[in-house]
Amino acid sequence: MAINYLNSINLNQNELIKAQIENQPNDAAAGTGVEGQLYYDTTLDVLKVWAGGAWSEVGGGVETLTTTDGTYIDLTPNSATSGAVTVTADLSAADGTASAASRFLTKDNTWATVPQGDITALTEGTYINIDNPTGPIPTINHDLTSRTDTTSTDSPAFGGSFEAVTSVTTNTTGHITAIDVSTVTIPASPTITLTGDVTGSGTTSIATTIATGAVDFSSDKRCCYCN
Repeated sequence: MAINYLNSINLNQNELIKAQIENQPNDAAAGTGVEGQLYYDTTLDVLKVWAGGAWSEVGGGVETLTTTDGTYIDLTPNSATSGAVTVTADLSAADGTASAASRFLTKDNTWATVPQGDITALTEGTYINIDNPTGPIPTINHDLTSRTDTTSTDSPAFGGSFEAVTSVTTNTTGHITAIDVSTVTIPASPTITLTGDVTGSGTTSIATTIATGAVDFSSDKRCCYCN
């Protein structure tokens, strides 16, 4: 049976040999203590003291804390601190890049500036394609354009026709918007009517006249055999 002491015991700086601290399974079983009272928590296997109105572990925990800033993280305090320590962490955009615009932290752990203020994506348009449209750095390219030229195999005779491009219209960006195609018809072969001695062989026959160069088909001249 425990002996109740109504006054403090002064051991005059003598050792307390083989003394056992009160054992309790938890704080509730230890009850409400007085400042400086001790008990041993048999569940957690730690010595506890009543301080500031609650049971606290004596030693065994973190006694001094030192934090170090990480990538884009500022920690406070970041020097060795003892006692009850509250650590705060803030994002930091300091990465050596001078930028007055607002930036955001991307999934690849880099800071990026929102393009053109609040634009977060770009959409491709006519003749335009975009690489990496959601950033951080989109690349805008003009679509590649191919052209196939063909050579006409038409060989029209007299009275035949063929098509030819006579004009090309472009817009201010250099794209062709219209072409003018005209149909060209070759005049029919002229009809020459010859009269006279067609089958004869005399000096007045048509064959003899042409053979001797007497017929002149040059401009504004007609032979006597032509109408």
